[in-house]
Amino acid sequence: MLLSFRDAAHLRTKKIIFEEVFRAYDASTLEQLRDLSSWRRSIETSINSFTSKEILQKLEQYLPLLQSLTEQMRKVENSSLLPDVKIQWTSSLSSGSCIKNRGREFFSFSNLAFELGMSIFLYGAILRERAFEALSYDLTEAATMFRKASGVYEYLATGVLASAQSSLPKERPVELNPNLSYIMSRLCLADAQATTAKRAEEKKVSALLLSKLHYGVAQLLGEANSAIESSLREGVKISSRLQDFVSTCRALHELRSQVHLAEELRSTEQVGSAVSIVCNAMSKIKKLKSAKNKSHQLVLNKEMQQVAEKLKRMQHEHEFLWNRKTNGAHLLLVLEEKIIVSAIPFEPHKLAKVFMFQI
Repeated sequence: MLLSFRDAAHLRTKKIIFEEVFRAYDASTLEQLRDLSSWRRSIETSINSFTSKEILQKLEQYLPLLQSLTEQMRKVENSSLLPDVKIQWTSSLSSGSCIKNRGREFFSFSNLAFELGMSIFLYGAILRERAFEALSYDLTEAATMFRKASGVYEYLATGVLASAQSSLPKERPVELNPNLSYIMSRLCLADAQATTAKRAEEKKVSALLLSKLHYGVAQLLGEANSAIESSLREGVKISSRLQDFVSTCRALHELRSQVHLAEELRSTEQVGSAVSIVCNAMSKIKKLKSAKNKSHQLVLNKEMQQVAEKLKRMQHEHEFLWNRKTNGAHLLLVLEEKIIVSAIPFEPHKLAKVFMFQI
């Protein structure tokens, strides 16, 4: 079973009527602005209401036109000529973004880079949601969607946010921090790797390969965790729920890696080494703080129970069938990772649209 973290897609935004903010010079520009407003309105009403497939389709029509407008506005040298557009979004991954009795706080900006960044972040989050939906019927498609989501976040970090940081105020949603985009890209790759490991289990590949695949998941989550710790030191306010998920999921896949390695050793009659590895794994995971998410803790508890039962069988086999005692000499075995997934690069569809405005 895969642990899931779905908070990233829980964003909210308020209405923008582009044709009322930007004064169109010609009929073509007016039509494009109305299209922007129409697609955005459909996104506003779709978030958390419609299926991920429907929201993806709306975003895929909205983003190219928005990107074209944003790039054109960026070329305006005199900022006083830019219209004052009020853009409002909530944050789902900022710590402390919930205001008691008022729901989530809205961040407000007048910079189109803010709108573009939040819209692309939402696109990546909805792709990830789509991947979770696909897990129930097609693991290959799910892994592909996770990889696409990773590519979207990589593009957001390097292709959009890196150049927009100077134009955005310090107090902004954490979704507009390049570090979080990197964290999300690693998270999506870990999801893809875990899905691949699940598919490998169904194909009954060797326990050694499964061990390497699961440790690959743990390594990707380790990269995400390092980026979280670095961001926290820099004062970036990242949701404690995200922090908890990354650490819990990492521990779970490391445990699975060790158990599969133990099974491989057991199959080659190295039962003593297998017992030592599982004992070490159980000891390590028991030191982990309880997951704050109840569903995550239930998965972890169930996994630990299964491993404990497996350990008893191994100990019985080693001590009674082989008449030997376990020792700690085998704990020097080092886990190896095998990462076989990579991000699918996001290539935004660019429109050759020119907006003409009145000055």
